[in-house]
Amino acid sequence: MSRIGAGARGIARTEVVYRQGADGALQADGVVVLAATASGVSRVVKFHDPALAAAFGCPGVLAH
Repeated sequence: MSRIGAGARGIARTEVVYRQGADGALQADGVVVLAATASGVSRVVKFHDPALAAAFGCPGVLAH
């Protein structure tokens, strides 16, 4: 699940990262922001907060 936005410094893509839990369901693990330039990805930042998934309109758990 992702969002793409443009800012003064270029384009950023935001991805919600999921990790498989012991029960097989995918649980939100955090958010990754990729900063893109004309030559490729210039920076990757991960925020290790599962609660951020909701801020991007994504569920905290994806059932299998």
